[in-house]
Amino acid sequence: MNSLNAQPIVIGFVHYNTLGLLRSLGEAGFRPILVLVCEHDSDLNSFVTKSKYIGKRYFTSESKLVETLIKTKSENLGSMLFPSGDLIAEILDKEYDTLSNIFIVPNIAGLQNNLHKANHKENMRLNAEKFGFSTPKTWVISSTTDDILNDLVFPVIIKAIHSQDAPKSIQIFNTKEELIPVADELLKKSKEVQIQTFINKEKEVIYLGWAHNDDVCIPCLMEKIREFPSKFGGTGFGYFSPETCKYFDIEQLKNLVRSYRYTGLFSVEYVIHKGIPYFLEINFRNDGNGYFPGYGGVNMPVQLIKKCSGETISADQKITAPFYMMREYNDYKWCKENNYSFYKWLKDMNKVSVFQYWNRKDIFPFVCFIKDHVARMVSNKIKKILR
Repeated sequence: MNSLNAQPIVIGFVHYNTLGLLRSLGEAGFRPILVLVCEHDSDLNSFVTKSKYIGKRYFTSESKLVETLIKTKSENLGSMLFPSGDLIAEILDKEYDTLSNIFIVPNIAGLQNNLHKANHKENMRLNAEKFGFSTPKTWVISSTTDDILNDLVFPVIIKAIHSQDAPKSIQIFNTKEELIPVADELLKKSKEVQIQTFINKEKEVIYLGWAHNDDVCIPCLMEKIREFPSKFGGTGFGYFSPETCKYFDIEQLKNLVRSYRYTGLFSVEYVIHKGIPYFLEINFRNDGNGYFPGYGGVNMPVQLIKKCSGETISADQKITAPFYMMREYNDYKWCKENNYSFYKWLKDMNKVSVFQYWNRKDIFPFVCFIKDHVARMVSNKIKKILR
């Protein structure tokens, strides 16, 4: 199957991650097919659907996603699938044997359900330690009656053992009494939960890349400057750099990724505390910041397509120069929450080379996004007045 002769398929929810993939592929001359997993009727006309780069659109649900993909096989044979979220990636992984006969599917060692195993947060953490990375002090429980709870070192945070088991809603707990009710609720959705000592980070760093078995390309890192919600949110303002060895030898990370025999886009998250990088997790799918390296000359989705089609693509590439990015709405909310002056924000904007929503070559997603949010704000204010 030659994926260069087929249009890639972007699969996701109404999210900037999905939009970023469409733009990465569209700017390189592809006309990507959008398979939008809809949660609300309004999703049919959301900002993601307004990108000029979309070739065809399919609307589906989680339960019918695989069925929808199979129905398109006659016209999309050999297309590469690009999931934009953990849940979508896991659905594709669960049906890998079926889908890989039709499409090029992100995978680990070409085996069905391997991605699910790799996404187990504790297995992932232990594997990172094998390759020499520090990790936060960690406990795993399957019940709040476990004696191990007496060993916790507070403050702590808690996560489902698999990201797709429960919505991401991380908070800090200072006592066992605060933790147990939340852990009980989380254990209704996840068989196990991971508890980690909270690290008051000086900085958070995300490494972005693509992998094709032993070939691992990590062209840049991104340092978070601001995020919303604070401490655990998506990047609002960030700095991209080609200095991938700034915190450790990048070969150490490449060897960790190689150990999975993974093919697909990925990102790896670290927090820096007292100069020490602490491994958090690998995301085996396109990162929400995956569009930005393209500004620096490394269009990761396109390179992956070419690599999987047999082209010779160097895995040693780096972005051409450092630059700032901004996810406008996230950063605006951070500024509002932290009483950051509008004048300072405009000065920060002046440093930015590439934005998440605003794009003069693909303007309608931005216009739609702003229109929808203004309409929502007006509607909420009217509701408050009428109460």
